[in-house]
Amino acid sequence: LQLGVKNHGAAQTSTSKSGTGNTWTKHTHTFTMGAAATSATVFAYIPSSAAASVVDVDDFFLAEALAATWTATDIGAVGLAGESGMRSGRWVLRGSGSNIGSTADSHRFVHTGLTGDGAVTARLRSFETDRTTSKSGVMMRASLAVDAQVVHLGWRGDDRMETIRRTSTAGSATADLGAIGGRVEWVRIHRRGNVFTTSHSPDGSTWTALGAAQTIAMPATIFAGLSASAATTTDWTETSAESLSVAPDTAPTITGPADQSISTNSATAALAFSVGDDFTAASALTLAKASSNPTLVPASSIVFGGGSANRTVTVTPAANQLGSATITVTVGDGALTASDTFVLTVTGTAIETWRFANFATTANTGTSADAFDANKDGEANLLEFATAQNPNATSLVALSAIRAASAVEITYTRSKAAISGGIIFTVEWSDALATNSWSTTGVTQAVLTDNGTVQTVKATIPTGTGILARFARLKVTTP
Repeated sequence: LQLGVKNHGAAQTSTSKSGTGNTWTKHTHTFTMGAAATSATVFAYIPSSAAASVVDVDDFFLAEALAATWTATDIGAVGLAGESGMRSGRWVLRGSGSNIGSTADSHRFVHTGLTGDGAVTARLRSFETDRTTSKSGVMMRASLAVDAQVVHLGWRGDDRMETIRRTSTAGSATADLGAIGGRVEWVRIHRRGNVFTTSHSPDGSTWTALGAAQTIAMPATIFAGLSASAATTTDWTETSAESLSVAPDTAPTITGPADQSISTNSATAALAFSVGDDFTAASALTLAKASSNPTLVPASSIVFGGGSANRTVTVTPAANQLGSATITVTVGDGALTASDTFVLTVTGTAIETWRFANFATTANTGTSADAFDANKDGEANLLEFATAQNPNATSLVALSAIRAASAVEITYTRSKAAISGGIIFTVEWSDALATNSWSTTGVTQAVLTDNGTVQTVKATIPTGTGILARFARLKVTTP
């Protein structure tokens, strides 16, 4: 008599054992496991070419132990005890049992606990069965009782997807079936509160729901994992899966936009940013907005656009305002939120910045207009800006004059911000004060001091013999 082992994933081996009559002797056969083995078959046969035949066949399960966080259980009256373990990084199950469904379940279940919202996800890799209603897939159940509330999603023996749910204890389960030949490897059940969603994916990234979301009252802590049912109590089905995980719910994601800088009385472009969520369609995610400076950027001036994962935000600050605001954009999936911020800076020209600092507006109107004399000192706002004065305090341009032998020297101060803003400083002279008698002929100007903010300037005006009086003036004009 020959004993043999066909190790699925390695070479077949055999050894001899002889016996006489009804005497039975224990025999041990050693073989090497192949890298892809999940099971093996033991057989005995007569090694005669004329009468070679297999006289007994049995198979057994090869696997390493599950990690301590996972537990294997046979749910209900399975008939044949199931087996579970790890092999080459895959979870492998061999399960008997008559069904997952109706009013009671009967199957093999590898599970761990899940408290609160979360998901069980797996990539189904193999399914050995000869029965159309056998099942393999992921599962969430309220308890390990045979008639507990349950949600199951996975493969059937007739090469289609199926989702099953029992919404009440001992209630009759219902199912949704996919098309024959439509098995998809990645499967997932997601729980949020008491709403359960079943989805499948060809790549683990893009998910499609199978069946409608179901509201099922389950305890805060439930059981989640991988299941297999042979659809019979006299045989097993064998399944394997990769990337099996039971994980708590995750918040959505949001990326961008970057910080922005714009001029007063303008708006940003439609700034692109992206949103996503592991368990909620991007199109169903909601957005909220906030501004750290509502005077500059009221919340109503923050407008969203776009759709699905690709969104936009456009910001229109309040008119005639300057400063910065932190804009917060928050994405929500109905349970969790995530936020991203960017800083919007609104800038103005030199004179707009001066107006805003002194009048809280950049507008060239009313009391902040260039021609208006806000402090009633006889000097218009434009002159006060150009010579670095406070238009809300009584002050005058600081001018000094010295008569030299052949010239008059006029000294004054001017704002460097005004210079950078294009303000033109002109020193003119006249002997008659007539409207058209002012001249710049022979006038030169030189900077005496510069502290980075204000310059002191000396203007030299020529004089001539016989001239009893020569008048001078400082004129400032905008570009």
